[in-house]
Amino acid sequence: MLRKLLLPALIATVFGCVASNAYVVEQTQTDGTMKLSYPLVYETNPTVQHAINTDIARYVVSEKAVYETGKAQVVELSYQVAYEDDNYLSIILTPYHYYGGAHGHYKQIGRVYDKHTGNVLPLSYFVHINSAEQLTEGLRNHSLKLYSQTRRIPMSLDRAWKDVPYISDSYYLDGNGFIELIYQPYELGPFSVGATRIEISPTAAEDFNKLNK
Repeated sequence: MLRKLLLPALIATVFGCVASNAYVVEQTQTDGTMKLSYPLVYETNPTVQHAINTDIARYVVSEKAVYETGKAQVVELSYQVAYEDDNYLSIILTPYHYYGGAHGHYKQIGRVYDKHTGNVLPLSYFVHINSAEQLTEGLRNHSLKLYSQTRRIPMSLDRAWKDVPYISDSYYLDGNGFIELIYQPYELGPFSVGATRIEISPTAAEDFNKLNK
């Protein structure tokens, strides 16, 4: 019921005005220990605008629902526009919950939108990867790179994280043909390095696509 009530209201806020050119505006909602910051995307094509903002709104509504349960002491949502050009908008959403203890819990969600249709594009739109084993092999032979969340620390698979556990569907575009797969804290490294990234270069993407036709 909460989701049904909040989603139309949020979408109504998004469509309060229509811009002549595509651009992103930050929107913030606060209530006690809840702070949600998220992008409102304005687009000349109203169908595209509606599709993108409706997808983003679902995450905002989800975080509001978490806050309404009262189980989390702090609920936050932040975002980053990772990449944008005439064809694609790539964003990273970061929900954060604090339940007590040494640190809070968060994850990162990469979304890539087609600016001509408003559709969310799956990873397979850009690169075909058949198995997590192919990613593991790519890291071991150095055709792929593993980085910390800030991308400042190059990493390698070690004894604690011997293999890539799955093909992440959370990814973003990083410009110049680079694709970054997001893995959550503890999945490919300790909490201190955050949500790690497997970087797929244009050359690596081309090799995957030739291999996995």
